[in-house]
Amino acid sequence: MTSISKNKNEQIILETLKIANSALKLKNLKLNLLLEITNAINNNFSRDQLLKIFEFVLRNQLNIGRLLFYTKDDEWECSIAHGLVPRVALPSIEHDLINIHEVQENTKNGAKYFEQFDVIIPIMHKNVPLAFLLAGDINEDLIENTKTRHIPFIQTLANIITVSIENKRLFKENIRRAGMKREM
Repeated sequence: MTSISKNKNEQIILETLKIANSALKLKNLKLNLLLEITNAINNNFSRDQLLKIFEFVLRNQLNIGRLLFYTKDDEWECSIAHGLVPRVALPSIEHDLINIHEVQENTKNGAKYFEQFDVIIPIMHKNVPLAFLLAGDINEDLIENTKTRHIPFIQTLANIITVSIENKRLFKENIRRAGMKREM
């Protein structure tokens, strides 16, 4: 084996190790983020605290530049809005999002307000929407992979947070109903 081919093989091995190390770091980051969120849920953090953690994870850990997160309590509300293009109307739940039941990527060919987002993630329960996450300007340098491969993870986080918030809402509703029942 010549010196040149030995150096080339070493470079290939080093490059492969760098890629594997990067993938391992990403997997560890994802596991730690899931652990942080589930610990917050287990410690009974408030709805607002869970939303702050979710926003922090998306913005600072996954480096997502544009976020719009709609949740439903009694009415639909915008729970997180970050990095949005000024003077562009926000999408309406009833007109623009309510019929979206699956993840939609590449929203650039829709209405003007969708152009700032790369993905729309509906969070559903028995075909009923509980929340919608719109995310855009995802920085691939930090994640070191394609957007498509991270959408399932982002969707998982959104599902966990949404279900936790919905469980809190249902718990409060049950307490309210039990109180009304006792009064009767």
